[in-house]
Amino acid sequence: MSVSAEPFTCRSRRGRLAVVVAAMLLGAGCAGTEGVAEGPAVPEPPATAPAAPTPPIPVPAPARPQPPKPRAKAPVPKPAGDAAAAAAAAAAMALPPPQPLAVRLKGLSETEAEALLGRPAAVEEKAPARIWTYRAGECSLRLGFFPQVQTLDFRVLSVEAAPRGDAAAEARCDAALLAARSGAAS
Repeated sequence: MSVSAEPFTCRSRRGRLAVVVAAMLLGAGCAGTEGVAEGPAVPEPPATAPAAPTPPIPVPAPARPQPPKPRAKAPVPKPAGDAAAAAAAAAAMALPPPQPLAVRLKGLSETEAEALLGRPAAVEEKAPARIWTYRAGECSLRLGFFPQVQTLDFRVLSVEAAPRGDAAAEARCDAALLAARSGAAS
């Protein structure tokens, strides 16, 4: 083999041949190594006898639900005398006191007010309000309906009852106005 005096460059034939051979060697060395991590080779551990299986880790049992504690009930006084009267008194104490009619009417629509009291004796249009008047004996009730801003649905905003007096007189008037509704309906 003769050695050429030609310098080793990429433009020389010998240089080009060396580049092509190096590329082929590099390509051949990388073939089939996809997905293999590069890095130092890790030696395999020497083959030994299989180790004994490790026992499973114990898992604590879930906590049992505790039964609910019984509630202590307030002692109910024993009725003295008639059992029916005592039961009625206990039932009356359990119910909240009835609200006055004026409180129950606030915020109702015209349809709801008519369902409760019936048709009014008189209706007045005083822009922007509608005034409904109810009468039963010496008792009268005026409801002021005003439109809501968002829906323009008329709702009870003001309630005026006459005559005014103590709570007992107002309760009698409320009962008379509600009775007049049931009498007008039949």
